[in-house]
Amino acid sequence: MKLNTIIKLPDGRVGTICYNGLGGIWGIHHFEIPEDDDELPTPEFILRDKNFDTTMGAECVGEHYEIVFIDPLFKTNPVLKGEDADRFIENMVNVKPISKEEIEAIESSYQAIKAMESRTLHDYDKLGVCAYVYYSITTGGFAVECYRKKTKEEREMTGNKEWIWAGHIKGFDIRPEAESHALKLAESVYNEFKDKF
Repeated sequence: MKLNTIIKLPDGRVGTICYNGLGGIWGIHHFEIPEDDDELPTPEFILRDKNFDTTMGAECVGEHYEIVFIDPLFKTNPVLKGEDADRFIENMVNVKPISKEEIEAIESSYQAIKAMESRTLHDYDKLGVCAYVYYSITTGGFAVECYRKKTKEEREMTGNKEWIWAGHIKGFDIRPEAESHALKLAESVYNEFKDKF
């Protein structure tokens, strides 16, 4: 286990690994990588079976634990230091449960994204947005063009029901990339105008 990995035991105690990937100090700490192992503190606990015989005097706490944080910055110059690092690690250990409303909002966003991913350009045509991909001879690549139905207000002002230009993206080397952007553009235009058609 990496240096500075934070573990939580079933009894709720929290410790930071500092010795041979199995031993650590109680509490949340951040140790710099030393020149040699002698510079690290002597472990207060070892992640070994409780009956394991150790000459270090460290408590063997068993092999059941939860890893709550693995230091991604396993190097001598971590980005977070001092109080910022302590606060970040404390937040990782004490994760607050999210509310029912937050869960519902996340689920709603997920369903919206899922619906968007399952739509085709043909589906957007039916919803009032027409996006398509074409090959441009002048630029030598694929491009996206997008049109939309006029809003109720625009139809009343002009007296016709013609579609109007809604966007253009150029510069794609391959068609699948252009099609992906065409879908994103169609979704963006649809979301902006769907209540106005």
